[in-house]
Amino acid sequence: MRLVEPGDIVFSFANTIIGHVGVAEGSAIPHPKPLYAKDSNWGAMGWLVPVAFEPLSRAFRPRDYIDVIGPLLPRVGVTPLLKDGRGTMNYLSAISDELGESLLAIGGPIDIASRYYSTGLDAELQEIADDSTVSETEKRQLLKARVGQGIFRKKVAAREPCCRVTGVTDLSLLRASHIKPWRLSTNEERLDGSNGLMLSPHIDLLFDQHLISFGEDGSLLTSPKLDSIVLSQWSITEAYRPRPFAINQEKYLQIHRNLTLGRINLPTG
Repeated sequence: MRLVEPGDIVFSFANTIIGHVGVAEGSAIPHPKPLYAKDSNWGAMGWLVPVAFEPLSRAFRPRDYIDVIGPLLPRVGVTPLLKDGRGTMNYLSAISDELGESLLAIGGPIDIASRYYSTGLDAELQEIADDSTVSETEKRQLLKARVGQGIFRKKVAAREPCCRVTGVTDLSLLRASHIKPWRLSTNEERLDGSNGLMLSPHIDLLFDQHLISFGEDGSLLTSPKLDSIVLSQWSITEAYRPRPFAINQEKYLQIHRNLTLGRINLPTG
């Protein structure tokens, strides 16, 4: 539950049927045990994830499609379904993007992409959802990439296993931040793992606003617009064990570096 982030897709599986799909509107928050579970052995306090659900075009029983679903079920760890299609007692299970795509395909046509905009994340999400030239699959990938999740996050994490400033390695505490600004990137660049860094939240804020950047050798660079007292208050002195960037990363960093140091400006409008 605590790994869920805004924009994650959630399937509802009840009474042997997957009948609804929704988009998480926020992260998990502490919440008292619901009334419907008053007789369960759950603790008095748990976690609540706000999700906006809507019915699938075709509700279905997973066991009727186990030949398609079975090979995509997790081979290790927690699984939501058994090999015969029956559900397990897990309350919430992570599944792969491939399995999610298959469930959406079985459930019939549904514009799940447009649900992202209802989370109030960014007006740019609506532009993606309304783009008729982009397939529904790519829309979902782009929408999740906009909030640092999904395939983009996995690609970035594979290249950047820790925050380059704080050294934090716990990926659940890091954000996947685009290097080349989203508005300046093509759809291909928006999903390119080389166009991202895993950063601690406060470092991501400075990086996103072009108040800090990185040199070719991985050293920390600061914008003339950044008040030095901020670095002092956040105990930021230099990059954690600076290391050079790959060539594919450097082409994006050149743009970010120039924006940070005032060599070029973002277009307005």
